[in-house]
Amino acid sequence: MIPEMLSLVETGLLGNFAPTVELAALAPASLVYMLSVYAFTGLGVQALSDASGAIAREDVRAASETVSTALAIGIAWGAVTCLALQALGGQALALLCASPEMLAHATAFLRIKAWALPASIAVFVCNSTHMAQRRQVRALALQLVGMAGAVALDAVLIGRLGLGVRGAAATAVVSQYGILAMQLASARQLARAGGVRLSVRMASASVAANTLRRLGPLSVMYVTKTLAYCTITAAAALTGLVNAAAHQAMWPTFVVCSFLNAPMEAATLTFLPTARTDGERERIAGALRATALGLGLGAAGVWTCVNLGFTGVLTKDPSLWPLIRGEALVGALTLAVTGIDIAAGGVLLVHGQGVRYAAVMCAALATAVAGTRAALAFSWGLPGVWGSLLAMMCVRVVGTNASAFFVADPWGLRKLLGRRGGVGAAAVATADGVTRAGGGGGPLL
Repeated sequence: MIPEMLSLVETGLLGNFAPTVELAALAPASLVYMLSVYAFTGLGVQALSDASGAIAREDVRAASETVSTALAIGIAWGAVTCLALQALGGQALALLCASPEMLAHATAFLRIKAWALPASIAVFVCNSTHMAQRRQVRALALQLVGMAGAVALDAVLIGRLGLGVRGAAATAVVSQYGILAMQLASARQLARAGGVRLSVRMASASVAANTLRRLGPLSVMYVTKTLAYCTITAAAALTGLVNAAAHQAMWPTFVVCSFLNAPMEAATLTFLPTARTDGERERIAGALRATALGLGLGAAGVWTCVNLGFTGVLTKDPSLWPLIRGEALVGALTLAVTGIDIAAGGVLLVHGQGVRYAAVMCAALATAVAGTRAALAFSWGLPGVWGSLLAMMCVRVVGTNASAFFVADPWGLRKLLGRRGGVGAAAVATADGVTRAGGGGGPLL
């Protein structure tokens, strides 16, 4: 969630210290960058799942091979994508920008920030390495240190030197490599103490091929999920400069609030597979379920307070304030049900149901595309775009919960109907090739 919080900070600084056109340009440029990074989010999730399972079996060598291979793949993917964005990023942005001036600022931002891609993807894997060893606090502390440095640098480059989007992009590059260096140093320290050994060398070509093969369904799921959000931002950018600026002013706040639920997915993958008894598994699942629901409602509350009470902090341009406040209710409803979606999605990942999860995300993407196309065709403006966001999330909630019901009955409906739910296998290996700890009956999440 640290990158999303940094995006919120840089958006606030640009909204107060840069022209409105630069704030608007941040929307399409961030969209392209986000898609490039999150296309390989599944790499970190896969590494976390496999490393956690290996550590539970006390096989540190297998865990080390898993995370090292994932790190090498991630850095290579980041380097290739960086070069591709340098060559083709301008052409992609030309399809999303409402004016030549907006395109110039967006292109400058993307070409600078693209150099952070190898580090950004590697940070995902390093986080997974720490979490698999239950060193979440250390990983968080390292990212918070990096965030503090990035905020200070942003304040200087944007607030004092007036570098605008170029200063924001430069800060992202420096902060991502700084965080990566700290995490690699921490991983080496853990390895010396007998923990997982992290390196940038693949264990073998066969291990790399197996990792990529098993990554398929997870990658489809994360790419389609990211594309759905990118569709929303792209549609907002195409509704005009003012709408694009208003959307960008509030979008990072929405993303940060939605990411309050994101740790639930990692926590589910970390703790549930290591539960040794049904009782322990049910206690962990109960805590995760309650936390996910609470975070969804809490995120909706934070979003509403910021959108209605601190609009002037998001941007100094008063012409954008009514547009921002107008989406408070829709954003709150979307965030409120996000917690339910994350809870059910966690069940699918724990049970290795990557194919089902990917199918739900494809349906959500189709909903976002259809909704935004209608919003643009009928000139519904930002209300139409954000209405598409809510519709997309409703499809996700229904899809993940319906799928999870047949896997593990996350809300205890079978028990309510007097039937016993859950799965009765010791382990479940499914189409995405991920093996998860199973256990006795009863709902897991």
